[in-house]
Amino acid sequence: PATTASGAASSVPLGQERSVEAGGFSFRPTRDYALEFAGASVTLSAAERSPAAGAVMLLRAGASGDLLPEPVAELENNFAAFVDAYTAERAMTTASVEETQIGGEPGRAIDVMDSGDGSGLIGRIAMAQPQTDRLFIMVGLAPAEAWQTQGRADFDAVLATVAFFPPSVTPAPSVAAPTAPAISVEISPTETLTPTLESTAEPTAEPTAEPTPAPVSPLGPNPKWRVYSNGNFVNQLAVLPSTVWAAGDGGAVAWNKSTGSSAKFTTLDGLATNRLTAAENCPLPGLGILFGSDLGLQIFDVESGGWKTLNSANSPMSFDDIVALHCDIDNETLTVAYARHGLDIFDVAAGEWTHLDENSGLDAGIIRDLTTTALQTIWIASQLGLTRYRDGESTLYNVANSPMTSNVVTAIAGDGDNIVWLATAGDLYRIDGESWETYSRATVAESEFPNGSIMGLAVADDGSVWVATDQVQICRLDPNAGRCVEFFSNEEGMALAPLTSLRLDADGNVYYTTAGAGISMYDGEAWRALVLEEEPVAGNRIRDLARGVDDTVWIATGSGVSQVQAADGTRLNLFSPANSPLPSPDVRVIQPNDAGGLWMGAGGASFYQDSAWETYTAADGLAGSEIQAIALDQENRTWLGSKTGLSIRTGDSFFNLDTESGLPSDDIRALLADGDVVWIGTGDGLLRFRENQLQVFNTTNINLPSNAITALALDTDGTLLVGTERGLSRFVDERVNAIPDIAAAPIVDIAVGTDNKAWVATAEGELYHFDGAAWMLVPGPLPLPAPIISALLLDSAGDLWIGSAQGGVAV
Repeated sequence: PATTASGAASSVPLGQERSVEAGGFSFRPTRDYALEFAGASVTLSAAERSPAAGAVMLLRAGASGDLLPEPVAELENNFAAFVDAYTAERAMTTASVEETQIGGEPGRAIDVMDSGDGSGLIGRIAMAQPQTDRLFIMVGLAPAEAWQTQGRADFDAVLATVAFFPPSVTPAPSVAAPTAPAISVEISPTETLTPTLESTAEPTAEPTAEPTPAPVSPLGPNPKWRVYSNGNFVNQLAVLPSTVWAAGDGGAVAWNKSTGSSAKFTTLDGLATNRLTAAENCPLPGLGILFGSDLGLQIFDVESGGWKTLNSANSPMSFDDIVALHCDIDNETLTVAYARHGLDIFDVAAGEWTHLDENSGLDAGIIRDLTTTALQTIWIASQLGLTRYRDGESTLYNVANSPMTSNVVTAIAGDGDNIVWLATAGDLYRIDGESWETYSRATVAESEFPNGSIMGLAVADDGSVWVATDQVQICRLDPNAGRCVEFFSNEEGMALAPLTSLRLDADGNVYYTTAGAGISMYDGEAWRALVLEEEPVAGNRIRDLARGVDDTVWIATGSGVSQVQAADGTRLNLFSPANSPLPSPDVRVIQPNDAGGLWMGAGGASFYQDSAWETYTAADGLAGSEIQAIALDQENRTWLGSKTGLSIRTGDSFFNLDTESGLPSDDIRALLADGDVVWIGTGDGLLRFRENQLQVFNTTNINLPSNAITALALDTDGTLLVGTERGLSRFVDERVNAIPDIAAAPIVDIAVGTDNKAWVATAEGELYHFDGAAWMLVPGPLPLPAPIISALLLDSAGDLWIGSAQGGVAV
């Protein structure tokens, strides 16, 4: 590909490579544009909320005679003829012709603009001649301000990715597989399986014509969205005089200390993502209440009640993966720590950002937390030890050169003067200059010391230190006396979920956060819980979505499973190991039945119906306890796919299949029941079970794009949609047709509604929509809880549920 014509183009985020087979070219689209394919051309349209609002780009290739009325052999003459005709029809003027490279071929480009005062449309035309009798043309237009702001950079970025190949004269053939391998199977709860593989003939290709998709318009500009998350999974707090701000996996929650009332904020309110990793009150000019996230700094404007995002794309910030924040009001600095990229120091008065990492003398590029002490000394906690940074010099402390018994620092706190406290698992250390003191259950005499891993530290004004463990045991340690002068465990008002952090306010009140039970506050006399009641989802890591009876939706998460009303998200049921026989909170897959029951894959297979539970593990005959797929067939059999084989429950027993039985893979990733057929997606091929035979389809005999099957769904006309690790295909009449409009990326999930309308999510975070005629990439930005989609579902009303790998679910 040619180099970009604009320096800004190199920073434009691009999607997966797309091919226009009939045009003989490929390209990478900008992520915020909708794609419309039509034969040998493709149109890229900017989303309404994109910085390049209104920008349109057209890429087209074909025989010279199809694109120009009187083509000639010379590129420059063909280019001049096209530009003259294009600008004359639109009353536009041009700049000077520029020579360039397009797809490794000589090209020409020119800027065009309205012939008026320059406030109208501006754009660019580019042309290459990959073969003597073929031309490639790219045209981009946008309103003047949008073109100058972002449109030109987007145009250059896409043009730089263009590559040429011989065009397809006819649609790519699909492959018939009437003789795909078949395994004879007689499913019985008592008999063992002795399969025989039938011999197979070499497959022959049979071309099938697939209609050219018609262009599709972008989705409506004002979709109605809902976001459901759990605000009780809290990572850190920012404590103000009257308000406590919680940064959690389900968004931000502001709590009134006096009344206990709360306000929750998610991506619907302007957050870039729901998962917030850090919180800090920084009352310096241009800052305020700050939250760290994987997508940069989220800033709440108290006056307007709105949010803004500061990241590496719109500011001098170096990276986006924020794990810790520290505001130094006296020195007017903000320190931003990144999970994998060192840290930034923002001098607010000077307006200058300074980045520190291994290349600038910092020993720790991977960071968990940080604090500061006197003389602007920065102490950095990581999995590699403790780093002290001051005046450009960095010192790393670990098990080799300090009393530390582990290199993994789990908590850190400073007294603002000279003392720093740190914890490694259950051991506590006090550092004063070069002097170290160790505190643990073995050394703290005549008092209780918390059990578990120390996850929170906070230094009080009197020099004592509050110590909190993941088991929610908390003590106030007097270092001079060497004992815990206060100890709390299982007190009324103490949240019991795993403790995640600890903080004090200016009045000495103690706060700790939990993973699932909100916040607890101690005012010197009693503990009080701050918890959001009846949150719709059990957790924020969405694993699976399924339609239940009576217009309900089941939501499987990494922290349990919940059932909600589809219309408004009202929670009806919530199950976790704390209140049910579920073996594990991590519910990977769910499958309801028509009678209101629910199968769940979580540390085995569990079935719930009418308040009754049944749970099965490998000890009960399952092929494996890590269930990845579930299907219910018309014979009332339950199919359970695991990483170590396939189990079929018939009556009261399990019948198992694996590679020793003849399966191509033990890794069963997707299951789909369709009448008397059950489709089985594995890590090494697609299987069809019909009439007690398993027939194997793969890249060899049916032209699948990949043998790793990730998702299965049925169109309303009975066509099987097959998601693989290299894109989506249609399987119909023993043939496979790849869908080129969808990137060759892993397919995460497929949701099909009425009239063959469908949605597909990829592992790249892209969402595609099929409107019954053509596929399109849904343009962003969308108010998804997180960039990575984990599950899709269409409910009975036709609303699309989009589960995120972190942050909850959007509807």
